[in-house]
Amino acid sequence: MSPTVLVVEDDADVRSLIEFSLRLDGVWTVQAAASVADALVALEAGDGIDIVLTDGQLGDGTSETVRAAAAPRPVVLLSAWADGPSASRVPETGYAARMAKPFDPLALSAVLTAALEGASGAPDGEG
Repeated sequence: MSPTVLVVEDDADVRSLIEFSLRLDGVWTVQAAASVADALVALEAGDGIDIVLTDGQLGDGTSETVRAAAAPRPVVLLSAWADGPSASRVPETGYAARMAKPFDPLALSAVLTAALEGASGAPDGEG
């Protein structure tokens, strides 16, 4: 069974690109949330969510709220602030990985896979 990723992104175009990229990869089952509130509902329901990919700043809150609710699942932060001079605005702890926007859609699955394997403690190829 493929792992399920919850994508939390308030920009509909970015969210669609992420969903398309991950589905095209063929490895992931994708659920999407357009807000912190939607993410909290999805996380509370469970629905087999294995990992969360979240934007740093959402219209109704921040990634910190999503990260706290997602525990103990790994959370990957996708943010325009994740790299470069503004990186200090991004919390350094509690995230399995960080990706900067704009992001490489082809690298997205690899980052999520590594984060999920790291969280499970499984050696590469045995997750």
